[in-house]
Amino acid sequence: MSYDLSLIPRPGNEFSRSDFLEFFESRPNYVVQEDNATYMNDATGIYFTFDFTDGETEDLEAPEHLTGPHLAFNLNYYRPHIFGLEAAIELSACIEHFNFTIDDPQNEGMGVGEFSEEGFLRGWNSGNFFAIKAIQNNAEYNAPPLKTIPDADLEKYWRWSYEREEMYDDIGIDVFVPRIFYFLLEGQLRTATVWTDAIPVALPRTELVVFYREQLQKKILGFGKSNSISFVKFGQLEPFLKPYPLENRILDFHLLYYEEPPKDLADFFRDQPETLPNIYKALQTDEVFGREMVAKALRS
Repeated sequence: MSYDLSLIPRPGNEFSRSDFLEFFESRPNYVVQEDNATYMNDATGIYFTFDFTDGETEDLEAPEHLTGPHLAFNLNYYRPHIFGLEAAIELSACIEHFNFTIDDPQNEGMGVGEFSEEGFLRGWNSGNFFAIKAIQNNAEYNAPPLKTIPDADLEKYWRWSYEREEMYDDIGIDVFVPRIFYFLLEGQLRTATVWTDAIPVALPRTELVVFYREQLQKKILGFGKSNSISFVKFGQLEPFLKPYPLENRILDFHLLYYEEPPKDLADFFRDQPETLPNIYKALQTDEVFGREMVAKALRS
């Protein structure tokens, strides 16, 4: 099940494969191969596709507007609602650049005509809700319960990761801006950032911080150093964060800037017990859903 949208040149506007290639090869987060442009944002974990089609078809009943060169957009259903939010940004940029109209055949879609982000999100959310409802409520699918966090939190964490590059420019000093991850730790869903060697960082408040140690690693007698990680509750860091300003951009974050990590922080970082791989699992973005939306689907 997926959301499918056709992007169509207006009468008199030329659109070719070379136009398709030039546009998508110039945009970040796309892998372009022949007639396919796959969007994959490593910062957010969101993905979807655009495909170029020349419109040639043997279907005599095909609408005239689909018999010439155009684009086909595809976004799978049974995904967290943030997939639609990021897709809307890319769709808007593409449609504005080429001055496309659209053909949206979804039940709650926009039909044939003009695109709007509001109309797209209405159709996407409706179809995605139906997919979640159908799969979760049908025993034949044997689908496991979905992992969830509050809808608003899911959106804030997505937006933080999506705007990381802008934050680098806005902060204006050389600090690391981590993306936000989801982990199962001893079977419990947790939010976390990954922080390497206590480097300068814009550290948002999440449930956990994953210490990744390369330089700040204890030396093992006879074996030198080896990289390791520790899962640390955010509250354990509070005493070390107090000297650093608390700021806000989507989320509250502490701005830790220094030439070298303070000794007490470095020692704390180094001394945390290693978390063994068998008690945690990293989750992908498409595995964590909005809690209220899922609850509503299950009640339907």
